[in-house]
Amino acid sequence: INTTLSFDEVIARGQYAQPHSPSYDADGAYAPISLDIERGLVPIAPAGSHWSTADDMARYLITELQAGVAPDGTRVVSAENLNVTWTPQVPVDATTSYGLGWFINDFYGQTLIEHGGNTLGFTSDFAFLPQSETGILVLTNGRATNAFNSSVRSRLFELIFGLEARTETQFTFAMDENDRFTAESLARAQTAIDETLVAPLVGAYRNEGLGTLTLTLSDGVFTASAPGFTTRLLPETDDTGEISGYVMIDAPATGTVIVFGEDEAGKPIISVGEGALGYVFTEIE
Repeated sequence: INTTLSFDEVIARGQYAQPHSPSYDADGAYAPISLDIERGLVPIAPAGSHWSTADDMARYLITELQAGVAPDGTRVVSAENLNVTWTPQVPVDATTSYGLGWFINDFYGQTLIEHGGNTLGFTSDFAFLPQSETGILVLTNGRATNAFNSSVRSRLFELIFGLEARTETQFTFAMDENDRFTAESLARAQTAIDETLVAPLVGAYRNEGLGTLTLTLSDGVFTASAPGFTTRLLPETDDTGEISGYVMIDAPATGTVIVFGEDEAGKPIISVGEGALGYVFTEIE
């Protein structure tokens, strides 16, 4: 058993994959990043902080498929209690629900139970069909490779059940859309900083949940720093050519945009991300 929550144990063991993340410097191509960047997830453990192996995860998958019986024959959870985790609890969309730690869907009349995972340099996809005792785990050492991981799963199921081959077409479309989005993002990113515009933005900003984000300007380089990482920032323009925000160039948050504004009291704030993944930082006086 090699699964652990201890980052230091992983380092001492010396058996780990090199994480990768898309790089603006390489037109969105994946590039190695420091393993130490993953330490940023330690404060939110256990979310995103389990270190495991393909063998351990395969044993976990077998235990699920055997309704709570481990590969060595030991029952670790009752079938009744395990089934509760597979029971739909909250609707997600028209076909998907969330149970207890699992997304539940329908796959040609079979119950599909799955959950993916993302960290700053790794991606996983874990899925199984209890009725046919079929499952798959796909692990990659790249950030946000979800389309690839789920396509491997879909193609396997196509082969097993003799289904029409649709995965390749769907994956190609997803990759084309990703390339288009990357190209558009790169086209909006400028290559130089206007120091007169940036200088008033320099300072420390705080979000109660995430901590402090510090913006600095030195020798024409605009940077954002937080515990565990530092990234260069370049201006991003909108369709009219006006600066709409500043995009993070370096891992682990490559492509994330910072937008400057004011709160209701007129105090400077920055918004990082958007929607459910958006956070507001207020300037520290």
